[in-house]
Amino acid sequence: MSNECKHGFENGACATCFPSAPPAPKVVVAPKRAPRPRTTSLRTAPAAGSKAAAESSIDIAEQRIYHVTHISNLEKMLASGVLLADSVSADPRVDISSPENRDARRSTLVSKAGTATVADYVPFFLTPNASLWASLRSDAADPRLSGEARSTAVNDYVVLVSSIKKVRDTSEPGYSNIVVTDGDAAGAVTRLEATKESAERMLRKLRAEEESGAILEAEVLVETSLPFDAISVISVATVSVRETVKEMLESTPYKAKVAAHPPWFQYESAL
Repeated sequence: MSNECKHGFENGACATCFPSAPPAPKVVVAPKRAPRPRTTSLRTAPAAGSKAAAESSIDIAEQRIYHVTHISNLEKMLASGVLLADSVSADPRVDISSPENRDARRSTLVSKAGTATVADYVPFFLTPNASLWASLRSDAADPRLSGEARSTAVNDYVVLVSSIKKVRDTSEPGYSNIVVTDGDAAGAVTRLEATKESAERMLRKLRAEEESGAILEAEVLVETSLPFDAISVISVATVSVRETVKEMLESTPYKAKVAAHPPWFQYESAL
């Protein structure tokens, strides 16, 4: 008997195939409370020490990152064995970025002290609800999206999932191969952090302040390329697309799990 459901999840872990029993209704009687005098409420911000402690407790290594691409581009990635930066391979079969967006990323320096641009890195989101992906899912008039991308079906896309640890494992010891941004990487006011310490500090800040919405715009940029071995999950919209992707993987050495997860392909306005 298969140990996973048709969506690609372990038996018992899929909310669709194994729905939880509805909780029994509870009748709660609020206790009577004695009236108390009205006072002025003073709300204080969390202490700086507690905020710093919350940020330091976040496990950066296990932070997942997400790369969205058209399924026709996946075939090319599997054949080459790598995800490549725009500056290395600027010929996707379906180009998500508008020409203006590509030009902006090719001219935006990662560091004032260097010559590398955003286009020299493979882009990842920090959440499957990132705003650019949400724009594509909702057919919003986002200037960063190409007309070609907006004319394609959302179900023809895949979400490639990796993690900071898997990306770090592909770099030289002690070398930082990622850049973390707090907004669109080509944005005029976006901060880009390229050293190991500053990048991880920004990641912690973004995670600790998720309610601010900055994490929806943020990016993790991986220098030059990422081996496909670093992809642990390929998320797709439907069971039929899952079978197609599994067939594509059969002739390759890659063991990424393929999971049908429809919520990632439906538009939601919140995290």
